[in-house]
Amino acid sequence: VSGALPVRPGAGGVEFTVYAAPRSAKPGVRGVQADALKVAVRSAPEKGRANEELVDVLADFLGVKRGAVEIVAGAGMRRKRVRVAGMSAAALLKAVEGPLSKP
Repeated sequence: VSGALPVRPGAGGVEFTVYAAPRSAKPGVRGVQADALKVAVRSAPEKGRANEELVDVLADFLGVKRGAVEIVAGAGMRRKRVRVAGMSAAALLKAVEGPLSKP
């Protein structure tokens, strides 16, 4: 599933919406769905485990340090607002439009 991911500049990086899919068999970025980047994680949404794994998966996928990825809104929901520091909108969109087969 693909489409355009709305991205906006924010606080020295970019912000966008993520749709988290906890308890997935295989973690990874699944593409753009309903104006959000769908990210699958193995962890259950308990005690922040799924959010921690989501940050790890996004950092790995985007090739940034874990500390550059921050959940800025919606930590208790499937739809979250994420900020990636030090990344341009163009670089983010290029990564999202590339192959999504990264683990």
